Amino acid sequence: MVDIIIFTIKENLFALNLEYTNRIIHIPEVTSVPSSHTAVDGMLSYEGEILKVVNLRKLLEVQSYENELSELFSALIIQHKTWLNELENAINGNTHFSGIVNPHLCELGKWLDKFNSYDDKVSKVLKTLISNHTQLHNSATDVMELLQKSQDDAKESFKKEIAPLYSRTMGSLDSLQNEFTYVANSLQKLLIYTNGVDKFTIKIDSIIDIIHIDESEITKEKSDVNSEHIEFSGVLKKDDKLINVISAIHLPKK
Repeated sequence: MVDIIIFTIKENLFALNLEYTNRIIHIPEVTSVPSSHTAVDGMLSYEGEILKVVNLRKLLEVQSYENELSELFSALIIQHKTWLNELENAINGNTHFSGIVNPHLCELGKWLDKFNSYDDKVSKVLKTLISNHTQLHNSATDVMELLQKSQDDAKESFKKEIAPLYSRTMGSLDSLQNEFTYVANSLQKLLIYTNGVDKFTIKIDSIIDIIHIDESEITKEKSDVNSEHIEFSGVLKKDDKLINVISAIHLPKK
């Protein structure tokens, strides 16, 4: 029997023997190291030790978390601009509004429901964003009901309530987008990895679970994820999901 920690890198699930994971920490200040491998983000000081930070996204040659966030925020801003225009057109022209009114069902709402930051600065922005975003979508229901009674009142409500809520929501999104690298670090995690003489930190997206399994549950089939710096022992199937089980990670050399 073995304890494993399950985590994500982009859309893929990975597992690592908990024996190799000394600690799970939030990302502190990282100092860049000139001429280091492209997958090494830099070095950090932790409890008197200087440890290298290995970015698993870079090691696996997938899109960086920062770029993914930047693209996501840009798309969310466009989606909500379209949503606002459709709502305004419905009010002005008495046409049917088919936009999403449930704040948890739009792409921004889904993202907000899924992610948490342990950084006070980012958490404050997220809390404000959640509040304004929820009110924005809920107000669409109210204004469409008002439209059935009075178009003028609906227009006034749009101008005085919905437009300011939209501006505040986009303002919070802009704040996150302007510092997406800082935001990315606040959402990701670091695992302190120790295996024999190797000791460094690995940057991951998020932690899913820590579970107890029988090693026989790991099938020896080849993982469809490849990296010259990562060894896989097989694949674990849990809840109809495939988890790539890592047996070793090697610190990349320049």
